[in-house]
Amino acid sequence: MLSLCPDTMAFSNIIALTFAAQKNLVLEHPIGVRERTSGKSTININTAFDTILEILNIVMLFNPIRIFLPIALIFFFAGLLWGIPIMIAGRGVSVGAGLMMLTGVMIFLLGLIAEQLSHIRKSRL
Repeated sequence: MLSLCPDTMAFSNIIALTFAAQKNLVLEHPIGVRERTSGKSTININTAFDTILEILNIVMLFNPIRIFLPIALIFFFAGLLWGIPIMIAGRGVSVGAGLMMLTGVMIFLLGLIAEQLSHIRKSRL
């Protein structure tokens, strides 16, 4: 589990995400925190982006199809919606629509490969 923890993100966040991804029960208990006596916070917009990337990284480790499938479906159905009126009008298959649908299929297949790799990677944890 420690190999998942990056240097820049708190262990508690990674552990909570890992346990939640494995469908374990995660409970939070309130703790008391004293006021800051000196110094300034180092949290800024870059920290927010890093945190989002770390969350995506954990999701990609445990369930990559959750990321790839919606993107693939958006591309595929956008291409389908773009191409159907053109085909109904009798102008053949739109190259752009075909490319979007093909992109959706390729993203889906990439998600399947990522899913297989995540199973291999999880077995090593």
